[in-house]
Amino acid sequence: MDLKSIPAPIIRTGAEPIRLISIIPMFSGRVEYLADLIRERHRYTSISEFALSCSLHPQGDDPLKKLELAVKTFRKLKKLLSDTPSVRLGILFQSLIGHGSLYNPNSRCTMPGVHLMKLSGEEDPRYCPIGRNFLKYIRTAVTLMAKEKPAFCLTDDDLRLDRDFCACRLHLAEISRRSGLKVSRTRLVKALERATVPPEQLSGTLPMLRKNAIQDDDDRIAAAFIESKIDSVRKLSMAVREALDMVDPGLICGSCTCYEPVFVGPRMEILTGRAGSPFLRIANGLYQELAVKDLALRMSWTGIQQVMFRNRGWQLLDETDTCPQNRYSKNARTMHLHLAVGLAQGLDGGKLWLDQGTFPLREVSRPYEAILAKHQGFYRELRSLVKLWKPEGLVTRVLPPERGVPCVVDWCGACFNHMGIPCFYGDMKDPGITALAGSQVNLFNDEEITRILSGKVLIDGEAALHLTQRGFASLIGVKATQKEFAASYEECLLTGICTSFTAGKQAVFFQPLPGSETIGKVKLRQFIHGPSKLVMPGTVYFRNRLGGEIICSAMMLRQWHFMHVLSPGRKLVYTAWLNRLGGLSCYEPEDVSIKLFSGQMKDGSRGVALFNFSYDPIKVRLCVKNPECEVLELQPEGDWKPVGFSYQNSLLIIDKTLETAGIGIYRLR
Repeated sequence: MDLKSIPAPIIRTGAEPIRLISIIPMFSGRVEYLADLIRERHRYTSISEFALSCSLHPQGDDPLKKLELAVKTFRKLKKLLSDTPSVRLGILFQSLIGHGSLYNPNSRCTMPGVHLMKLSGEEDPRYCPIGRNFLKYIRTAVTLMAKEKPAFCLTDDDLRLDRDFCACRLHLAEISRRSGLKVSRTRLVKALERATVPPEQLSGTLPMLRKNAIQDDDDRIAAAFIESKIDSVRKLSMAVREALDMVDPGLICGSCTCYEPVFVGPRMEILTGRAGSPFLRIANGLYQELAVKDLALRMSWTGIQQVMFRNRGWQLLDETDTCPQNRYSKNARTMHLHLAVGLAQGLDGGKLWLDQGTFPLREVSRPYEAILAKHQGFYRELRSLVKLWKPEGLVTRVLPPERGVPCVVDWCGACFNHMGIPCFYGDMKDPGITALAGSQVNLFNDEEITRILSGKVLIDGEAALHLTQRGFASLIGVKATQKEFAASYEECLLTGICTSFTAGKQAVFFQPLPGSETIGKVKLRQFIHGPSKLVMPGTVYFRNRLGGEIICSAMMLRQWHFMHVLSPGRKLVYTAWLNRLGGLSCYEPEDVSIKLFSGQMKDGSRGVALFNFSYDPIKVRLCVKNPECEVLELQPEGDWKPVGFSYQNSLLIIDKTLETAGIGIYRLR
């Protein structure tokens, strides 16, 4: 193809730059094809950073042959691209330990060494990352690749130990040393079963085990198990960085994380080394997608990680992955949506995986390229907007990863991300109505809970239960207990609307305290439309002695089915609650899955980002407090253009329709 015939994307000057890294498969026998692909994509999309995917974990009868092939391929590709100096060619260390999944099998290697062992006693084909021979091999592999002078390096998300690893002899010895106990594999398994914190939460609760909850030998062993995992990641990261430094201390190395944020800090600090310019691809991929609205829950994990890792001087990249790199797994439109949602949550760019790794089917990636090329200016201007605005709405507060990993089934993920009600993730300093769910309460200490309850707070039943158990009932206006009872529905006294209520054995029962105001009543009918009787207050408003305004709802976000959380009646009830707590500056009244972010600008204007997660087209309508004089819409090339609008009963109606997975970015002024 004649590259001069490819139109370059239009990008407004002055827009906030974003970082996009395109991962390129290693087709060692088709290097010319790869070079042509990179040149064409660079010209078409303006993406300038590419990383050759090099699997480095030991495989085969002679693992050095695998390394030699990777070196040869990169060297040839770099030489072919010497005529395009604006391209920066890096290396993705696509596997160091190995991913070990159905989609990335690990063949047995003849190299001597200690293998990973599951808690069940099953030996894994992969090598233990603290084995001496394995670390020696990794140093050799990274040194060989570094000598080819890539523009940057990036480790993949296999630089971790999953929850079921490792119980090999090396790790058992380390766990024994750290705990001061003789620990066998069976003793380790029993300790994890009986520890204060369940095994599935261990990777995020080390400080709690160490500082607050060490009660017996089981807890001691569990804590040592987590520490051994973190130390393993640290040792392997050091081997990588030392190998890079042997060649070039200035060689930049980023990282990709998976779902264990507690590993990220130690790994990033080591891999960055003296080179600086740290960058992290967070774990928020959503491929093999089933429904657009699945992104509503996944974006909660995006927001949590963005808050955990912001303010550390790291570039944070979206996991804009299409695995296995075709539209059976992820459409071009939803890939674009995924990246835009990440930028709206404060990310700095994305790591793109657009090309099949099994065979070079060039046409497969063209739809992805087309939508990326069309929106390069859009992405930059969206990032500029988010950098300038002060987010509005409800805030779910996030602590550093060392304090524990929250569950994404919270007010944002389970509720407001679907309903066009603005909510975002923030830290303890961010303004807004705190949305506190039961999955989060025990991550906060008493001082932090007190600070939260001195402001405006929306609390679900599980959170009210945990707060009562910790002695905070007097600050939330109810005593919450768990008991079995029957109930049919809740009547909202603010709106007169009745909504379904799920009771049963695990329900939360409310007893209002003096000074509280019942704004919702839970009632029981023996049959539909039959006579009802009062069961308990279902929602309570309370102004506490600290000046805080609290609304407690007996609904339980983690236990209730989504059909009881998401409904037209519930949305009207939620907005009535929030109006009682001061109201919302802006929300979308449509009863479909739609995400809304809004933020106040310094000049008094408001930014609004809408994402349609439904399959129905949505007419853009906004309930706003203050009438606006002008509405501007962000265009794909990055320009802002006026759009028509009208007002009807405090409803701003914009002359635009969002299609499925459609995006609308507006400035109201």
